[in-house]
Amino acid sequence: MAICRNCGKDIEVVGVLCPNCHTKVMASSITDKESVKHFKMDYDARSNSLLLLCVVVPIVGYVYYFLNRSERRLASSSALTGALIGTVIILFFLSVYLMIKLF
Repeated sequence: MAICRNCGKDIEVVGVLCPNCHTKVMASSITDKESVKHFKMDYDARSNSLLLLCVVVPIVGYVYYFLNRSERRLASSSALTGALIGTVIILFFLSVYLMIKLF
């Protein structure tokens, strides 16, 4: 539950916008733990920095994805994408290295 800072009405289901006056709900106006969890999930977003980190160190992306896939779907999707790209790059360079070494 939250209280809208603009219109002052109680908000039963906390989202990004107040259902009454359509102003942005501030995190400080939330009054219970379940609403805080719901509010954080609404602000889940793709993360470019996480994607780049996971390209460089793919194991971080795989671990992040499997630990957070149910709570932070978009961020964990970025981590998995970065990990897959990083794995493909590593396999490519490894195969090039082995071809040069063998021939």
